[in-house]
Amino acid sequence: MLAPSSMESAALVKELARCRKEVAKAKPSELQDGLLLARATDLGVAQLPPEAQLEQLSLLLSLFRQLRALSATTGDALLPKPVQDLVYGRIAPAFIPTGAIAALLLAHLDHPNKPNQLRAADVLGAAARFVGDLPIPNTSTSSHTNLLVPLFQAACQAGASRRANLVIINTLVDVVPAQAIPDGLLDSFLDFLGSSDSANLRSTITTSLLSKRRNSDSLDVDRTMLEPLLPYLDPSRNSPTVMVNLTRYVFPALFKSYPSSLSCLLNLLGDPGDGRDDLLPAWVPVASLGVSLGHVSVRDLPSSSLREAMTHQDPQVRLRAYELVTGCKDVVQLLDTDMIELAKGALCQNAVLPSSGCRTDFASATFAYFNRLAQATIAIHRAQRNSADASSPATECEQLRNLAKLRNWFLTDLVDGALQNVRRPPVVRSLLALNHLGVFLDTFGLDPSVKAAIFTEDRVALLLSCQASEFSEVRSRARSILASAPTPLPGYQDLSSPASQALLRSAFSAFATPRKTENEAATSALCILFEKLVLASDDSSHGGAVRFVDGVVNRLEDVLKRVETEFASGMEDVGLHGLVAAIRALVGCLDLTSETAQSNWKATFHRLHGIVLRVWSVTRAVVSLAPSGSTGQDAVAAGVPAHEIARAYEALAPMMDEDDDFGSVDPTRLISGCWRATKEASELLSTIATLPLTQAASNQTVWTKEDIDSIGRQHLQWLHEIRHRGTFSKVAISFAKLVEAVKRDSSLGDLIDAWLEHELLAITNDTLSTTRRSAALPFSVLSIVAADKVLLDRTVDKLIELGHVHNAQTSDTTKVHAFNILKIVLLDARQTKLLPRYFEKAVMTAVDAFASPNWNVRNVGLILFSTLVHRSLTPARVGQDMYASRLSLSSRQTFASWHSRYPRILPFVTDYLNAHRRTAGRDIADNKHSPLFPILIIVRGLQYSEDGETVQDGLKSAVRPYLGSPEWQIRQVAAQALSSLISPVEAIKEASNIKLISTPGSNELHGNLLFLGYLFRSVIIAEDLTAESKSAIEAKLSECIDLQSQKPAHGPLVTHGLLWCIQGYTECAGPTSSVVQKALQLADRALARCSGVPRPGAGLAGAAAADLLLSQKPTTETALRLLNETSSEDDKLAVLARLSEWSEVDGDVLARVLELATGTTATMAEAVQVAALDALSGADVVVNWAEQGLVQTKHTLCATGVRRIGEVYERTRCTPLKEAALPALGWAVARVLGWAQNEPDVQQGLSWLADYLPIASHEDQSQPARLSAVYALRHLSPYLFPESQSQTSSALPPPTLLALHQTLHCLLQDDDESIRLVASDIVSRVSGLPRSTSQTRAVELWWAWTGSHVQATADKAWTAWMESLCLDETGYAEDLESIQRHGASDGSDELFEVERPNLFRDTLEDASNASRLLARLHRPSGESVVLVAQAAHGRETEFDRALQGAVARNDGLPLSPIDDAWDAALRLPRRIRLMREASAS
Repeated sequence: MLAPSSMESAALVKELARCRKEVAKAKPSELQDGLLLARATDLGVAQLPPEAQLEQLSLLLSLFRQLRALSATTGDALLPKPVQDLVYGRIAPAFIPTGAIAALLLAHLDHPNKPNQLRAADVLGAAARFVGDLPIPNTSTSSHTNLLVPLFQAACQAGASRRANLVIINTLVDVVPAQAIPDGLLDSFLDFLGSSDSANLRSTITTSLLSKRRNSDSLDVDRTMLEPLLPYLDPSRNSPTVMVNLTRYVFPALFKSYPSSLSCLLNLLGDPGDGRDDLLPAWVPVASLGVSLGHVSVRDLPSSSLREAMTHQDPQVRLRAYELVTGCKDVVQLLDTDMIELAKGALCQNAVLPSSGCRTDFASATFAYFNRLAQATIAIHRAQRNSADASSPATECEQLRNLAKLRNWFLTDLVDGALQNVRRPPVVRSLLALNHLGVFLDTFGLDPSVKAAIFTEDRVALLLSCQASEFSEVRSRARSILASAPTPLPGYQDLSSPASQALLRSAFSAFATPRKTENEAATSALCILFEKLVLASDDSSHGGAVRFVDGVVNRLEDVLKRVETEFASGMEDVGLHGLVAAIRALVGCLDLTSETAQSNWKATFHRLHGIVLRVWSVTRAVVSLAPSGSTGQDAVAAGVPAHEIARAYEALAPMMDEDDDFGSVDPTRLISGCWRATKEASELLSTIATLPLTQAASNQTVWTKEDIDSIGRQHLQWLHEIRHRGTFSKVAISFAKLVEAVKRDSSLGDLIDAWLEHELLAITNDTLSTTRRSAALPFSVLSIVAADKVLLDRTVDKLIELGHVHNAQTSDTTKVHAFNILKIVLLDARQTKLLPRYFEKAVMTAVDAFASPNWNVRNVGLILFSTLVHRSLTPARVGQDMYASRLSLSSRQTFASWHSRYPRILPFVTDYLNAHRRTAGRDIADNKHSPLFPILIIVRGLQYSEDGETVQDGLKSAVRPYLGSPEWQIRQVAAQALSSLISPVEAIKEASNIKLISTPGSNELHGNLLFLGYLFRSVIIAEDLTAESKSAIEAKLSECIDLQSQKPAHGPLVTHGLLWCIQGYTECAGPTSSVVQKALQLADRALARCSGVPRPGAGLAGAAAADLLLSQKPTTETALRLLNETSSEDDKLAVLARLSEWSEVDGDVLARVLELATGTTATMAEAVQVAALDALSGADVVVNWAEQGLVQTKHTLCATGVRRIGEVYERTRCTPLKEAALPALGWAVARVLGWAQNEPDVQQGLSWLADYLPIASHEDQSQPARLSAVYALRHLSPYLFPESQSQTSSALPPPTLLALHQTLHCLLQDDDESIRLVASDIVSRVSGLPRSTSQTRAVELWWAWTGSHVQATADKAWTAWMESLCLDETGYAEDLESIQRHGASDGSDELFEVERPNLFRDTLEDASNASRLLARLHRPSGESVVLVAQAAHGRETEFDRALQGAVARNDGLPLSPIDDAWDAALRLPRRIRLMREASAS
């Protein structure tokens, strides 16, 4: 049939439009004869060209609408006979899956144009509505809805992957009879809840199918409807997309149609009973949805579920609960007392969030909450203005008072409480407080009264004290908040005020200290005073600012003069870096856009340029590795040391006596001072150069072109001579800023070209060392060419020319430099889009570098090759091992897509592989340093595609010969590469026809087995395997098994490959009796051979045999055989690793594991013993020991088990063994305690635990040691809380109970989050909570129980422990020393202060809790109470004396907030108050 011409198509469209209009305008009475409808039907079911089909759909839409209208006029009567015949004779057949209308709808529902999709959907909807209203004819034996049932069922059978099917199902699911809906349709759509493709359609269908479950006979129709959703509401088993689709599409529709279903679902999710998983994480978003939609209020939610959500162990659940209680639809309700208390509780429960992502989410939620509070305030004020009554309602006044109280609580308790401890752990508490204060300021700061309440003198001092924090995020957040403070700062009216003078004194004093934290605190303090007191009040002449900066510069010159005369002592005593960094920060605050400003600052900037050069002339004696007047090899000839440490010792030599040796002198401070001074000098030089260029552009008058060139070349000199990465990385950044500023000025453009030529020349003159990956040379080039296509083209072409291995004009040193520079330049993020331009040339040049006889050239070539290929091949969001599963392998790029991007690489690889394959006359490649392995990795990193056949065929023939390589690594990667080149269908043919027995040698056989194994694991689809192909594959595997069983001439490596291949086949095709049985027999023989004389590869074969036996026949006999004394270490480890997969492990295996754990075998390997101990304790994975087996080993455990495990811990020096033995000891003691509490070994075990657990849990111990302590404690949790709901008495002696609780107290506040979570889980479990709670609530529960226990028992040991916590002798001594040291020295002389081992626990918080506990005790005045009171009085006297001395040494000025003494003076009164409160009982 010929296609219609354009004229014919136009005529068809007109005819369709004419008919559509006639049908649309016709009255029902005019349609009774069916003539017009018949003509419309003929056109609607005709096969028309694509350009007429959109109009054809419009005609069908009008047709079905008129038919429905006609049906409505007839009422319950039948349609007229002509119309009825038309419907059942012409229209109904067109709706069957192969009918004309069905085909038309399917084509246009999947059409790429949106109008076609919408029109087809409208037609289908109109047809469904018409059929739904159609009367049933008397002659019909079935329902009229059968007209659309075939189309609906065909769509269901075709699956939900096609959008057209989804539209059909969605439209017809409520039209077709219930018996026509397939039974598994709901389950299939529930499985697709995690898909974001057509999620709206899928979810709508799911909602309709769920609604149909309400028609059941169940009394609780809501529960019947919702129960299928419960497995998909567990966030631990489903992707987040499932919950997103449910809350966005499914639940809103269900709750709107069936409001009672919300409360039913909340009850199902909030109740962890009935054997269901904990679904509380899903309860929160469902409750939030109900609240936001207005179906329920927060007050109506179950209080128990709400509290558990607010205190849940998962921070994400707590955050969602916080959003729930602060997200009322009626914002005015947020100001009610109960709602404010809920919000405060949620804020406190999230006060410590270790994850930065959670902190960001928390700040966002708080921002939204504060905005709602602001909206509520506006609404109340508006209501008050509009109220006719002059007096406001009592409720509104109460709400405004509540808001004022909330603001006061927020600033005073939450923010100030955290900022007062900003230099104490945990820092996240202060970070969150600063985040919230910033949000509070953004929301309410426009109100002058609120802003005044925020920036009080005390709070400004607290924010200034944040500048002394060791954490940069704390400093920056506090600095940004202070930037919004009013001018002048409260408490700092001008520079002459005592507070300002004290701050300046502390700042300049801190510049002499070596520690970076103190220097940065001083710099921040100067900048804050400069911005708020100097710049804010300065006039246009900048006179005050210039004088302020000149004063700091004068101080720098004074220090520089001393360093120039006394280099070593000057650098160690005062240093240069602090003042240089301060001047750079001060200059960065300037505005130089006006000519007046540039004129006023020009002299200062040129003065600073000279100072920078003087600083370099001083520090280069240590930092520069090129002596003055000589570079490179000349330096060695001149006898100049080529390392910074040696240079430092030379500088320190004049300070040393004749009797001193170099070992008694520490050059660290000198080296650090020189590095940091140079780094800060480079940043200062870059700042003073770029500031005029960026702010004034071509109108700048500070610098000439020659000045800029001189500054640029100074940076290049630094980058050539400095080889310390921490220093030159900063210099490179400074130079990059200069280059960016120069590029903006067209008059300076030729400087960039000159600097680039200077660097390319430096590469070729062989004077720069290649050590440390060419040091700063790559970064200097990168700074010049970054993101500049023209410069990149020129530079890369030149570098590839210089680095080519066959370029005889360049030395190996130049080649190494070229490759190092190429790696840094090409892999920089700014070149991401430009990388494909250079990728092919760089990769091929790197491969050629393998031919170099120089190892350095080959090494840098390999590094460049691997980094480029890894960047190109590794897909996003894939872990380290891309070959771990089929799913990760499926994320690889295809050969066709990769070849289209880099068309030269794969032909290059093919040619190389063909040229270097083994031949009869050549056993190995000509190049002994072959790049075969990395080249095959390229092929392995891609996957098959149908449109890449041409390049794939060539690679297949090139790769296949390498399956027989003499190197097993090459065979393995070649097998992976070849499997990547084959389609699933072709893979089955390959597996069926592969030659195994007839291969010429062991290498070829091993390579073919590896290839076959990779086909099974990553290519072949199990469903595609037919019985014939399975038979062929199994026949070949059986032949190979027979050959290797009768005469294992091919060695253990082939046995390993064969067993590994068979296991892959069984995983793909399922267990087959013939092959598996033979393989198991071969595995048995392989294990027997492993026990004999050691042979190469025998261990691999034994491990594969053990793995196969355990995966196919995991019986007790198999396990015992592999755990016997003659089995290898690998066999034992394999069994112990798989025990957790068994449904139940019996007593014989447990007894054997206990023997291995206690080391009763003389030749026991420590790795096996560690694994056995882990299996007993369930530290990593839980093994399900059969209860009968535990009873069976009861005698052994009671008699010797506990003692032997304890002796393992006591005697071994192996750290992993100790860490494994401690949880196992806890497990054994807990087991025996349940059987026989009075056994001597049990008491010895408890004594060991009481001694070892406090030691292992100490904050100075390693994380694995502390983790082992918490695992041991977890086993003893049933005996830890004797007065709790779940325990009535304790089986532990009082001293042991105390020791274990001291351990638990430490672990609840451990530095590691995972340890804190396990400890919190212990407290949650024994407190009778249905779920694990947050660490904050767990600590509250522990202190509550401790108070009750101490009150009930009156145990003096417990009381003494509480009093020691309250006194906190160590913390008090540190604070007092900080005050006593102030002014007596310039600060800490330690360059690197030892970090606290625990950055989470705050001993002052423990002191507060202990003080409250002691104050509640009802006891007579005793000696301990008197001692506490005396200590409080004595400490108060010491504090007053120390504070007076510090102020006196400060020349009468108050302490500065950036001083350690100020922080200590803020804390010591609180310590004294806590002691007084404790002694008041």
